[in-house]
Amino acid sequence: MVNNGTLIIKNIENMSANTQESFLKFLETGNFRRLGGSEYIHANVRVIVTTTDISLMQERLNQRLFHILGAYKLEIPPLRDRKEDIPSLIEHFVDKTSKPRHIQAKKFSKAATNKI
Repeated sequence: MVNNGTLIIKNIENMSANTQESFLKFLETGNFRRLGGSEYIHANVRVIVTTTDISLMQERLNQRLFHILGAYKLEIPPLRDRKEDIPSLIEHFVDKTSKPRHIQAKKFSKAATNKI
């Protein structure tokens, strides 16, 4: 269960109509039933949904669900449009993989970073 956590749903435009109805009820009430269960469970969660095509999402989703989810929209441009972020990302992931292994983080030259 994700109580007091974050529920991430990727590619929400692929969600079936039945699941959309159940998800909409959950968003409105905070209650859900486990698959095959009979009692309702309350959960307090933050919901993040992703899509690669907002128009497809609008076309396929229940309009009430689309309206609720569309209330807070955050568009993140692809990395190819944010090349200045690459050096920071390299540093982050090198550190993240080096520390648990107790090895010294590798440094990338400017030329290597530019090739990425």
